Amino acid sequence: MNFHLVSQEKKLILYYEPSDYFSRFLSYIVDLFFIMSIVTLVEVYFFNEPPIIYQFPYYYLYTHNSIQRLLLNNNGLDFLLLFLLINFFYYLFTYFLGYTIGGILLNMRVKYFEKTKVSMVKLNSKLSPLEKLEKAMVKSISMTIPFMPIIDNILSKNGVKYTDRLIQSITVIPVYMKPMNGLSGLGKNKMVAKVKSRLITYNEFIEYHKIDTKKDRSNIKNRIARMNTNEKISMDPAHSRRVYDILKMKIFYLTGFPKINLNNETPEQNGIYKVIRRQYFSIFYIGLLTYFIPFITAILVGIHTTNVSTFPTPLPLATNKYSPANGYAGLQQSLFNNNIEIDLKFFILGGISMFFLSYLGIYSSVYIPNLIIASSLHSQYWYYLIFAVVPQAIPEALGYVFGISAGLYLSKILVDSFISYVRGVESGTFLGLIYENLEQFFIYFAISFFLILFASYIEAYVTSYLLNHLYFVRS
Repeated sequence: MNFHLVSQEKKLILYYEPSDYFSRFLSYIVDLFFIMSIVTLVEVYFFNEPPIIYQFPYYYLYTHNSIQRLLLNNNGLDFLLLFLLINFFYYLFTYFLGYTIGGILLNMRVKYFEKTKVSMVKLNSKLSPLEKLEKAMVKSISMTIPFMPIIDNILSKNGVKYTDRLIQSITVIPVYMKPMNGLSGLGKNKMVAKVKSRLITYNEFIEYHKIDTKKDRSNIKNRIARMNTNEKISMDPAHSRRVYDILKMKIFYLTGFPKINLNNETPEQNGIYKVIRRQYFSIFYIGLLTYFIPFITAILVGIHTTNVSTFPTPLPLATNKYSPANGYAGLQQSLFNNNIEIDLKFFILGGISMFFLSYLGIYSSVYIPNLIIASSLHSQYWYYLIFAVVPQAIPEALGYVFGISAGLYLSKILVDSFISYVRGVESGTFLGLIYENLEQFFIYFAISFFLILFASYIEAYVTSYLLNHLYFVRS
């Protein structure tokens, strides 16, 4: 097995593994939101056209009869053409580099390969820039033509899309490892017990993946180990099952490396190395971006389309002090009911719709409020936002982010269930996967609920106090 140093962090890439479908779906969502934001800013700032991507969900939810007038006109056609154009060049550029924005977030990259054995592929590092550009163009066209990504996935084989097979590309995730220090004494503590329960030897790893280290050793680092649970291996069935269970974990440990010296890196033969298969909190990061990309874009749109009189900012006069008609307790209950309905209806349960409802909820909920924020930024009383918006905005926005993340776990359950059914995964493995996703779903759901409840108290009591005692003070 060939190793090489990654950056300056003493982390080595053990091998590359093909990305799963759901990771590619998450990457696509982030890329789509980023592209839509670029399109929106271009159409607003350069063509002075309305931000259709925000208006569509707002009209769809609240004024159904306006959708036709919104889309079936020159503005709708301009948006479509601009979206297709920017989408094409975005994917052309990112696939040429091998990284999309969503792929960077999920630690994914696009590699090109040469056909070798059925169980593994050899990455092609000899492509000329022109050859990479041609392959990237095919990928970008497949991502630009409407409904083509869906057809491309329907025609996939063994998890590889049709266009990927055509141009011999694959989306992979590097599996890192780094040395574990302080374990040589074999002391009795929880950390050592955890390591021992997830520890396998390098030979067991090689045997399970069937990687030939005797031939073409210089190119082993460019091979992708494809795990095949149906393949017969020489290990005892019980031992084989233990190795399989460990290799499926997000973190496991390896020891017993051969003497290899490459790129000035020689793994210790008796050293223990921590192998990291997946980054933690990746779904939370996706939720964070999918909420704040439209949030920030809406403010930028509002800065261009509003002025000080669009949504007048309350003057800092003592006579404008705020006192809710139903009292602060009634205000808190009303705020919580409204926000939790949005969270449940669009973000959490929106995961069942594979993010369509989440898109409607995100873009419709931030549009008008962020136009108001942008209008206040034009005013000489812009600091009103510090007292009226900032206190509750942070916990409320994070509550929505955790809600979106919880919804994504529902989407993951749907996708994993379908993939498991198609591949004939054992019931025990399938139920374990569902249990893990449900556990994460309930954790994120609970955090989202608490943050939104907390934000409602902040807005009802703290925000009102700050406004009445620090902003509305002039006579």
